[in-house]
Order: sequence, then C-alpha cells, then structure tokens
Amino acid sequence: MPNPFSGIITSDMKTIFNNAIDALLEDSACMVPCTVYYGDTNNTDCPNCLFNVVTGRSSGLWTFIGYRVTGNGDGDDGSPNGIYEDAGELNGQRYYVRQDGAFVLWWRSGAAEWYIAVASDDFDSGFWWVAGVGNIESTYAPVTYTGNPIVTITGGPIEFHGGTCPYCHGRGVIPNIQTETIYLMPIWDYRDWVNWSGTVEGSRYPEGFVQTMSKMADTITQIKKAKEIIIDTDIEAYVHHRFTRYGEPNPCGFGDDRYIFTIWKRIG
Repeated sequence: MPNPFSGIITSDMKTIFNNAIDALLEDSACMVPCTVYYGDTNNTDCPNCLFNVVTGRSSGLWTFIGYRVTGNGDGDDGSPNGIYEDAGELNGQRYYVRQDGAFVLWWRSGAAEWYIAVASDDFDSGFWWVAGVGNIESTYAPVTYTGNPIVTITGGPIEFHGGTCPYCHGRGVIPNIQTETIYLMPIWDYRDWVNWSGTVEGSRYPEGFVQTMSKMADTITQIKKAKEIIIDTDIEAYVHHRFTRYGEPNPCGFGDDRYIFTIWKRIG
C-alpha cells in the first residue's frame, strides 16, 4: 500500500515554516539583546599603580599623574583649569605643565603656596598665587585675574598609599575582556523548552536555567566562544543575571537545521 502522506512535505511548506520561525526571530519581535563575554584575551598595565618589572606584579605604589586645577579662575589668558603633568624642576621646585602647554603650575615651598603662570611668562611676573583652597594674589600680575582656582592631586582612578592596589588587586595588570551584543529569543519557562527531558542536573524544575533560540548562521560562532552571557540587557538595571553555556547548542529546523536551541546555567 503506498504511503498516503508521501510528498506532502513540499518545499513550499518548508518555506512557510521557516518564514514563521524567522518572524519570531526578528530583532523587533521576540528577540532581546544579550551581551556575550569572550573572556580574558590579553592584559594591559594597571592604570592605577606602577608595574614592577622584576616581580611581574604591582609595586603597591599609586600612579601619580600630576595635579588638577578646578574652580572658577579666569583672566586675560583664559581659565587655568585642567590637568598638569610633571615637567621637571623650576627654581629648585617640581613644576607641572598643563596638558595643552598653556599654563605652568609649581609649589613654592618658601611661601608654602601654589603658583600658576602663563607658560610664556618669565615666572617673575604675570602669575597667579593660589593659597589654601584658592585665593588669588595678583600683586605681581600685569593683568587682572578673577575667581578661585583650586589645586588637587590627580592620578589613577582609586587613590591609595601602601598595601595592595584596589584596582588590579595586586596583579599589576588588568584583563581586556571582549564583548559583543547578539540577539536571542529566551524561553524562561522550562515547560516550553524544546528537546528537554527534565534531566538537567537531575532536577524536574531547573531553577537557574534558561533556554534560548536563534538562527544558527547568525549566532553559532558567538555562542560556542562565549564564556558568559547576560540575557536581555534591556532589563539589566533591574535584573543582572550572568549565565554560562550548559552543553552544546542543539540544531533544529524543518529539514535544514537553520536554528539552534541552547541551555544556559545561571552563575551570578
């Protein structure tokens, strides 16, 4: 007896099936943005501490860049605000030049005051005298200055003095972690999962697991390389759950395996 169902799965039917699934997997449909973390690929020197080339770790010394001038100081030469980096000695004292080279800052130990001058001055005239939290003395200035510039130390992101660097935790380097945003369709309710027999870690109710569906061609490489993933970054401000892949992605489709289902386990 011939098979009465023979030939009913036509290419047109497969196309209808694929079109229906593709509609679900459009970015504006059931897909959500997910951040894929690929892990540590290389390291860079910690910006917060000095690296010890002998030990290969942090020296325990904060990275000092220079000084930052803030406040509302202003004058004929403009505002002195900005970051000043170490430039050597001036009259026996360390001095610092603003990053654009326009102003010079130095500490006069005899008067215990900060001085700010236009870089083109001869440093015997035209300077601002910064006292305490920023009073200006312009007795020697040929121009009028107003406002109160304030001088503060600046350096690495987290200032510390002695002990372990709080930024790199003593390693002296920080990892460069590569990320990428991909779109997946999450299925949070395990009862709606595909190809699952209820045996995930022996639990009939897999708390902390989620399944995702996506197009194989668009996501298989990223999913297989992923070290971690954050699913649905649109709600990251409210729910910040990190997942790691649990097993290999499972291909599926209507005769052509165009899609993959992946199980993810929550790790944080």
